[in-house]
Amino acid sequence: MVTGSEATYQGSGTVDGSGGYGFRITATDGPDTFRIRIWQKSTGDVAYDNATATKATGVVTIGDTRR
Repeated sequence: MVTGSEATYQGSGTVDGSGGYGFRITATDGPDTFRIRIWQKSTGDVAYDNATATKATGVVTIGDTRR
């Protein structure tokens, strides 16, 4: 879903072959940020969240560039 300068994508997946995990990816334009969070759906325990990692810099473009 794209709302203004933020795009969010979420779904379900597996970690090391085990199912039952959810994920959410959020990218923001201006300031450019990218976050991915993975959690176990049954308990809510977070398996990974890069919000606690060292910040990286780069360019994030949100929108349809296929013109």
